[in-house]
Amino acid sequence: MRVPVPDRFAAKPALLFIAALFAAQLLVGTDLLFCVLTAAYVGLFVLGFNAAGGLLYPSGAFIFFNGTLTAIFGLVFKCFLGEPGEKFLLSPVTSMLAYCGGMGGMALAAFLTARLRPKRGLLAHIGSGEMMKRSAIGCLFFGIFVGITTNSAGEGTIGSAFRQVNHFIQMAILLATAYEIYRSNGERSTNWIVWAGGAWYLGTGLITFGKEGMFLGTLTWAVAAVALGYDFKVKQLFFMGIGGFLLVYYLVPYSQYVRNYKTGVRSQDLQIALHYLGDLGETRRLFIEQDETHDITGEPHLFGKPEGFFDRMNMLAFDDALIHYTDDGYVYGILPTLESYANIVPHFLWPSKPSFAYGNDFGRELGVITEDDTSTGISFSPTGDAYHEATWFGVLGIWPVIAFLFFFFTDSLTGSARKAPWALLPISLVSHTAPEGLMQGTIFLTTYGIVSLVVIVLFSRYLLPAIIAVFTGTGRGRLGTFTPTASSAGPAT
Repeated sequence: MRVPVPDRFAAKPALLFIAALFAAQLLVGTDLLFCVLTAAYVGLFVLGFNAAGGLLYPSGAFIFFNGTLTAIFGLVFKCFLGEPGEKFLLSPVTSMLAYCGGMGGMALAAFLTARLRPKRGLLAHIGSGEMMKRSAIGCLFFGIFVGITTNSAGEGTIGSAFRQVNHFIQMAILLATAYEIYRSNGERSTNWIVWAGGAWYLGTGLITFGKEGMFLGTLTWAVAAVALGYDFKVKQLFFMGIGGFLLVYYLVPYSQYVRNYKTGVRSQDLQIALHYLGDLGETRRLFIEQDETHDITGEPHLFGKPEGFFDRMNMLAFDDALIHYTDDGYVYGILPTLESYANIVPHFLWPSKPSFAYGNDFGRELGVITEDDTSTGISFSPTGDAYHEATWFGVLGIWPVIAFLFFFFTDSLTGSARKAPWALLPISLVSHTAPEGLMQGTIFLTTYGIVSLVVIVLFSRYLLPAIIAVFTGTGRGRLGTFTPTASSAGPAT
């Protein structure tokens, strides 16, 4: 079964979804104006997604993940819980108006990008063909090498610079998945490279207690498999469903609970990880016990009680709290945006360059974390950040420009994932940054992210395959252009 990858949402299903959500919200007692704003938000989401060209472009993927994981998923889930959409929000109307403004800005940016970007990505001709597997092997081992050697590298060093652009293992998984799909016409999607990259991410995620790390390998493979038309078997989907359930059932509670004991010293964290991994059932019980005694009334929340993993699938509650705080007279100013662009300057040219963590600064303003808490990461969407920095000028003026710059430059470089595999890397990266990276995350992807992409593509295409060829004695081989064919490109989608 091949999962369809939409390049646009058809009008009729989109309208039916909007109407169904509108009716469901009314049924559970949601305020009429809030229902109207929700419908408008989803409508703008559909228009922006269609204008961008769908999930196969980084801009379309950005809009998809931003829209679904800031508000749409959470508001749909509230209907299933029987809770009015605006319940527990402090400024529901203003928040939804800001969301509509932010999504409208992204839709406009996508519209302009689609008309200005080249028909074929500038990097698309730097294809892989028969060299794709060697490129993947090189990315895997180089990424692991960089990860190990730069783990303790200080700021301003060459090691820290490599650490910032080290998405090599992700690219290894993407290239290896693409290689198997192309050569098998969509019948296979994994090989030892995919499994090794996934195991690396899972292992490091378990040691660092990070949910993103634990799921990154699987999500990266899934992005490539779905985008490139892998033919999923029913048996595979069944076991993937069981595996996904077990990961969420055991590892999410593990991450949430054990991070309380994180020391930052790798050897000590490893001992802690092994202790709690030794009895995941008990670890889950401890987490539930802690969660049941946790009082959410003093912090932003969208649902009436803790919903575990589903609490992480929306940003509306935290954005609403930040918007409400801003309207009380606490406008932060655009310093975060200015400093994010100033962050382009390398550390060796700016030895005293500070580290920026504005999400945590905003969290301290809201009283969510204490002043001395430097380990907890607080996230907000780009829209919430834009409103806090400059109210409506931030939402309607600053954010659309930032979104356009990312959409245009990234789409122009990569093009569609159907024509070359390079678009898969930014598509996988925005799944996290788009909903919860603030505006600073998008600026980072537009600057260091593009540098990282170009470095990885050039390394993957030219240097790493040559190094692998030297060590394996297989010769350099011919470096063909990436040109999908009936035998190598997989099925048409």
